[in-house]
Amino acid sequence: MQKTSNARVTFNTKLLKKLVKQENSGVEVHTTIQHLAIYPHQLNNFTESVKGLLNSKIAKYNKTFNGILLGYQNIKLLTDGGVIHEDSCFIHFDIQANFYIFKPEIGKIMNGMVNRKSRDHIGVLVYEAFNVSIPIKMEEDEENTENSIKIGDNVTFQITYINLASVLPYIRGKLISEQDVNIPNTPKVKKKKKKSKIKEEPIEYEEL
Repeated sequence: MQKTSNARVTFNTKLLKKLVKQENSGVEVHTTIQHLAIYPHQLNNFTESVKGLLNSKIAKYNKTFNGILLGYQNIKLLTDGGVIHEDSCFIHFDIQANFYIFKPEIGKIMNGMVNRKSRDHIGVLVYEAFNVSIPIKMEEDEENTENSIKIGDNVTFQITYINLASVLPYIRGKLISEQDVNIPNTPKVKKKKKKSKIKEEPIEYEEL
């Protein structure tokens, strides 16, 4: 992942494919048809106009998928031309693509890197883009463990609250130890014998 010059977040497609295959990553891929609309002057560079429209929606909540759009791949134009309605200045058309979506769920166990720490909470960064707030309970039996955590450490947490539709996506969690986890938090390379293919889902018609 990297930030572009206009501070827009982008996600590496190879990494997104990897995350789709990982258990508990919260990343899914959906192959769907989307309806888009552009201004007539944008036909001068149609491909870049479509990409620009989709890029503007990355790292933002998307109602269609009920999650945060991370990226897209394999864009196909489904019609030979666009449609102009009498009461609209836009040219309307349909595309099909693979859309990568971040859809964390309450109860899911994930990993992240500590990027902030105060007396009452720890800030954890997931995929270098999403912040998770983890309150600290200052009890004697937990004090040593939580005080030993430093900025830059990788920690395991369980999601307790989610609001992806807010201006800034808000995720809250609680720290857990690896001994408390019965399922793997990160994928084990040796388990890659299973052929984990990205399943193409039935095409759905939605508007971005």
